[in-house]
Amino acid sequence: MIAAISKSKAVIFALLAALVLSRFPSLWSEPRFWGEEATIYFAYALNHPALDALLKTHQNYFGLVVNMATWLATLPPLEYAPYATQTVALVVQLLPLGILVFGRFAWLPAAWSQALAATAILFVTHTDEIWLNSITSHTHLTLACFLLLVMETPRARAGRIFYIGMFALCGVSSIPACFLLPMAAYKAYRSKQQTELLACALLALGCAVELLVILAHYGAADQPRRPFRIDGFSFVIRTLNQTIGAIWTADPDSFRTLLYKLRPLAIASGHPQLVMAALVFAFCLFVCVALWRGVTIFSPFHRAAFIYGFFVILFLSLLTSLDGYGGLRYSYVPNSILMLLAVANVAAGTRDRKIMRFAASASLVLAALLVWVPIYYTRPCCYSKDWPVWKDQAEAARRGETDKIILHPLWQDQPIYFAVPDNIRR
Repeated sequence: MIAAISKSKAVIFALLAALVLSRFPSLWSEPRFWGEEATIYFAYALNHPALDALLKTHQNYFGLVVNMATWLATLPPLEYAPYATQTVALVVQLLPLGILVFGRFAWLPAAWSQALAATAILFVTHTDEIWLNSITSHTHLTLACFLLLVMETPRARAGRIFYIGMFALCGVSSIPACFLLPMAAYKAYRSKQQTELLACALLALGCAVELLVILAHYGAADQPRRPFRIDGFSFVIRTLNQTIGAIWTADPDSFRTLLYKLRPLAIASGHPQLVMAALVFAFCLFVCVALWRGVTIFSPFHRAAFIYGFFVILFLSLLTSLDGYGGLRYSYVPNSILMLLAVANVAAGTRDRKIMRFAASASLVLAALLVWVPIYYTRPCCYSKDWPVWKDQAEAARRGETDKIILHPLWQDQPIYFAVPDNIRR
């Protein structure tokens, strides 16, 4: 029976991996770097020793995964360098899916519910901006860290090593994962298990490293500081738009336009801040009630973890984004948590034979998938199949025909270039 279950889960995981690869299959015949992957990380790794490249801090934080990926990219010839970063990014991107499929979750008691949960986070609000590039692998590490917190502690030795190692890796590769440290500490305190205590300690150590790096670079002359201007009402609308709007509408911009019509009403009331606070409170109350009352198979810890994970990662990610504007890459993890909640309600409705709960939750999951599966394949925001091929440009650089290579993505019609080192050009 165990062998049969393991085999079925392996098949499910293989199918999910195939869906990941099927989004942009041409990436494996025509690999590419993504923006800062090449201009900052790869460029630095090309011109410095391995240890220096692995331990270097870039953009005011330390990212071991992206450092490792771009250092590995220096080993093959320039024409094939992006294969390294894409492969590392693929492995990281598969981690949350693997954890969901092979892990043990009290709130996902059956294999079909684990498969449904993995399918939901694969498709829903999964913008290609965080797709198969190591510069945004921290997003998937954050989701993996959350899943580890809400799964059962592994019993097998290999599972415990993976569990502890993942927390250590997340701490030195993802600042948003550090937001989850209080929940990791609470879980370790409750369980008193050596595995949990060590995992929490390593995550805390990684977070301390990130904090020291941020403090060391804060206010440095070579690090320009952007003025932080954010309108409270706009932030509320962005929060709602990038969660409920992004998940369940085919066009989040139209949903945002609808929400902005509330602004005159808030101003006309004479108490715009009060109206804004009421909106936030209503949204928070909705999520909390759904969490505390909807899923009967949730333990108190799971309920607290879902509430904390959703709100803390959502608000801190949006607040720390550029100008507080946010975007789907910042709200993907909170949205995944909402989808996991919906799937948990489907599982609870099935177990408890609550027809209405099952029907309502299943409808929400199905509606989100109907919205996002077509977008997943047909509406890329950043990647273009017609973009110049890295390999062709690298070969041209070796022949001395060019000294720069065009990179993905294309932002506001402004290409990003990688300057080819002189020692590579003839």
